Amino acid sequence: MMVMEKILLFHLLSLALLGAVVEATRSDDRLIKISQLKMFVDELPDMPKILGFDVVNGVPVSKSLQIGMFSKKWKFHRDLPPTRVFAYGTSNNTATVPGPTIEALYGVDTYVTWRNYLPSKHILPWDPTIPTAIPATKKGVPTVVHLHGGIDEPQSDGNANSWFTRGFRERGPTWTQKKYHYYNIQQPGNMWYHDHAMGLTRVNLLVGLIGAYIIRHPDIESPLGLPHGKEFDRPLVVFDRSFRTDGSIYMNRTGNNPSIHPQWQPEYFGDAIIVNGKAWPRLTVRRRKYRFRIINASNARFFEFFFTNGLRFIHVGSDSSYNKRPVMIKKILLAPSEIVDVIVDFSESKSDSAILANGAAYPYPSGDPVNKFNGNVMKFIIKRQREVDTSRVPKRLIKYPSPDLSNAAATRYIAMYEYTSPTDEPTHLFLNGKPYEAPATETPKEGTSEIWNVINLTADNHPLHIHLGLFVVLEQRKLVDVEKFKECMLKINNAVKCQISKYARGNITAVPAHEQGWKNVFKMTPGYVTKILVRFAYIHSNASYPFDASAEPGYVYHCHILDHEDNAMMRPLKPVVFPVTISNKAEAQSRRWDTVLYCYALDRFAEGLWALQPVHQNRVGLVLDAAIEGELRLRHLQVADATRASLGLPVLEYIVTDTPLLVEKWVDPKSGQSTGRIKHPDSLPRAVQTLVNRTKGIDDLAGVEAVISHLVVKEFQIPCAHAPALSPFPLSLSLCPKSAAKEIGYTFLLCVLAGLSNAPQYVVKNSESLEKGCILASDVDSVILPMDACEGDGALAFARSKKDKMQPLIITVEENETVLNDTPEKYGIEVVKVANY
Repeated sequence: MMVMEKILLFHLLSLALLGAVVEATRSDDRLIKISQLKMFVDELPDMPKILGFDVVNGVPVSKSLQIGMFSKKWKFHRDLPPTRVFAYGTSNNTATVPGPTIEALYGVDTYVTWRNYLPSKHILPWDPTIPTAIPATKKGVPTVVHLHGGIDEPQSDGNANSWFTRGFRERGPTWTQKKYHYYNIQQPGNMWYHDHAMGLTRVNLLVGLIGAYIIRHPDIESPLGLPHGKEFDRPLVVFDRSFRTDGSIYMNRTGNNPSIHPQWQPEYFGDAIIVNGKAWPRLTVRRRKYRFRIINASNARFFEFFFTNGLRFIHVGSDSSYNKRPVMIKKILLAPSEIVDVIVDFSESKSDSAILANGAAYPYPSGDPVNKFNGNVMKFIIKRQREVDTSRVPKRLIKYPSPDLSNAAATRYIAMYEYTSPTDEPTHLFLNGKPYEAPATETPKEGTSEIWNVINLTADNHPLHIHLGLFVVLEQRKLVDVEKFKECMLKINNAVKCQISKYARGNITAVPAHEQGWKNVFKMTPGYVTKILVRFAYIHSNASYPFDASAEPGYVYHCHILDHEDNAMMRPLKPVVFPVTISNKAEAQSRRWDTVLYCYALDRFAEGLWALQPVHQNRVGLVLDAAIEGELRLRHLQVADATRASLGLPVLEYIVTDTPLLVEKWVDPKSGQSTGRIKHPDSLPRAVQTLVNRTKGIDDLAGVEAVISHLVVKEFQIPCAHAPALSPFPLSLSLCPKSAAKEIGYTFLLCVLAGLSNAPQYVVKNSESLEKGCILASDVDSVILPMDACEGDGALAFARSKKDKMQPLIITVEENETVLNDTPEKYGIEVVKVANY
């Protein structure tokens, strides 16, 4: 009986498998013959626009938007039946693929509530064997929106586990809020929004959840004179799709390793090229300059754009930032999720039409060559009559600060791995050999820069996208003896221990001129180490963020080939900020005024109104003898001289001072009369407090700027303290921009300004027990005290009574351990190395 049951079960399974094969065959049979779709018959759509701001009495103000995700039919081609899609829009009737272009204004907040109106089942097959957002009820399509290129709070970044279903009925483990806040205070440029749900990104984008987002800054963009206006400045959202004869989007339902992943495939490629929702569209243009913001919204396809009639591109921007100057090029290689901002001058055309073509192999770089269909993108029909064109392309665009390697806070190695089955088919991909769920290892300090060496140990070119941070590509160097290095990396996953320097010494591939600016995506060449400098602050102002970037759920970085990202080439990115510690109330009050003055001075310095003079401030003579003090001072100055270039400040002669601000006079805001000069060298906060008390109605931080604005400053010197114990008092954003607060580092006083944010620090160690101690800050130096002495005003008295038992202690971050490599030996000082300090 058991034998008969087994035979019956075998036949049932065989029939099921046969049915699956027949269904797959039928699906393949229903795939439309691409030759049946004629190219260049549909007009290029101009996607609807939504302003991310309102204007009240002529003044732009913040705006709240409601944008939904709807299931509807969309016509991709004249000869295709309508296709079921998921589309963004303010209503089902107005929803489009791609979604509406959101136009934001620099400095004006945009709020968006993204609403899910999608059905209970997905249009496309999805694979639960990869990390995937799956509702507990198994009903509903999980979605979450990421503004690609946006510099915004973690709660509004679209974390993959912050997904939600229709009506927010079910929500992912890191879901936080319905309304997203986009600050729009980054540099002007081009972005796009798209779905980012865990394990479903590839399928949710395939069915249409994409759209463009532009931040405009008229004050600095209008003088450039670039083409503008609805007709002459247009986003082009480009992607590839395949269709069945009934118009539905085709996606292979069988994976490369069906026994491991029933559906997941390493890359999706479609036969038809879609621009703004139409397959191979056409656009009639005048003989003049046009601006095109081209977004590659494909899952995996690279595009190498060129014009068949020889027209050239004037490249003015990459991703979300401008170039410092325009670059003339014939071809542009664009990876998935990259954005290129170009000017095309159709008056230069010698023909009446021009075809925008594609020459990129798929998969890139060593896959199949393009054919007639995926090798064409769209057609431009050029009017014959010439006309006056008032637009121009200036020789200089927008120059942002250059990358400064000397000020990098950390150096990291990011390795890219692809794992295969016994049949040599991909099973999954990892960054740094770790799944997404593993604890974050990339924890940059907010307001700093880091050097990342991205090691591509796969055969594919992976477009690496970093949320929050912008980066500059410094070098692309080929690995030698790559298989031997890869063998070591697969064993121990440690680039340093595998002697990366021994292998990263091949030829250098130059970074193209048009990609040498700030980017948020770059193509990581296989078999190469690509060195990038990542900046975790605003590049146009060198300011830090007006939000807490260390909050949950954090950020991510990942490969933007969506099939790779879903399985599971994505890692968490968790910025950290310097902790704020106040030891006692009196000290908090004193430090409040210090901080206000420093922030105000920093703002004036940034505006070019004040000159700053560097200061080396050291008051440890009571503890360290003169020889040790002099040696440590020399070490600090050596570090400062090496890092001050990050601020563009010259190396000047340092002076020792205890007075951070020398006030020439104080102008009474009521009488307009000036008082005498403030001469108290050690009590400037007290002097400012006196001024505040003299001004009625000003009793706290809210009125301090009004007081300070009446100080005529003769000389502002940069104090650089050594003690790492205490951070400045939290600041009012209305008084002192958080950019300034973070620029002073949330570290001790203004060490960042003097280029010493990563310099060695020293405190005084209590010989009794470091492990049981704590750090208590005075104005400059610190002591380590037993825990029971770390509260209240009695701590300072305790410190004085114990000073004869205290020993010098040097704390140094790992990146600077060589700076003090001989000092400890010479003076017998204990050294503590601190990572991520």
